[in-house]
Amino acid sequence: MVEIYRKTSKGTAEMVGTTRQLTPKQRRVLILVDGKRDIEALRALGPDTDTILEQLLADGYIEPLAGAESPGIPISSPQGDRASSERPVASSEPATNTFAALRAQAVRELIELVGPMGESLALRMEKAVEPQQFKPLVALAITIILNVRGAKVAEAYGQKYQV
Repeated sequence: MVEIYRKTSKGTAEMVGTTRQLTPKQRRVLILVDGKRDIEALRALGPDTDTILEQLLADGYIEPLAGAESPGIPISSPQGDRASSERPVASSEPATNTFAALRAQAVRELIELVGPMGESLALRMEKAVEPQQFKPLVALAITIILNVRGAKVAEAYGQKYQV
């Protein structure tokens, strides 16, 4: 069976910027935990990814996806029940129409499309508190995606996130 993780409500709150408790490396890994990528895809991010995933799991930011294999990341803490007691938020659920949810989704997709190259822009996008600040950043994201992934992908991103 495949090991897949998803964000808990605590992890989702961190993504929309309401808590800001994680280091940049932890945040980058949390962004990429989407309920679709398996543990091997996440491990490909770097040598310290297992340690970061273990900490995110122990702190209740992520949990194993229902129906997936139980966590293969060794955890020494008996925390497992705490993460599952929170209401999980699967990335396949439709996002609400709030600006914060749209911003979080745009940031997550930017990182998925261009990887670490988009990190600094993603951080700037997360700091945007209103659509007027966000719109020029989306335009920049579209340009980066165009250069990295091509016109079709950039156009699709632009259609989703132009505010």
